[in-house]
Amino acid sequence: MANMTKGQKLFTNTSYKHEYKVGDLVGVIIGKIETVNIELKVLACKILSIELVAEDTNAYQLCTKACIISSRFQAFDLLNLCNCNFVDLLTVDPTHLPQLTFNEACKNVS
Repeated sequence: MANMTKGQKLFTNTSYKHEYKVGDLVGVIIGKIETVNIELKVLACKILSIELVAEDTNAYQLCTKACIISSRFQAFDLLNLCNCNFVDLLTVDPTHLPQLTFNEACKNVS
């Protein structure tokens, strides 16, 4: 029951947004392929950098508290988690984090 309440609170505090800035907290929905033995449905991340890839399209590089994700994401892939309290993610120093694929990052979440 506590997990359901926590999940509902996370869902109500999230929203889709079209523009983000470096340092924003976002979530990436973990798809069925990546969810083998994983309880999480959203991977909490912080935006490290933004790259313009097309006229009105940005690509976002993300990190978790344990790694930098090697792939880039677009705004429609992300959930706004700025209203959530992830202090450990806000204060993470990405300079010494390893770079992993999205699937590896999902499996290494603690």
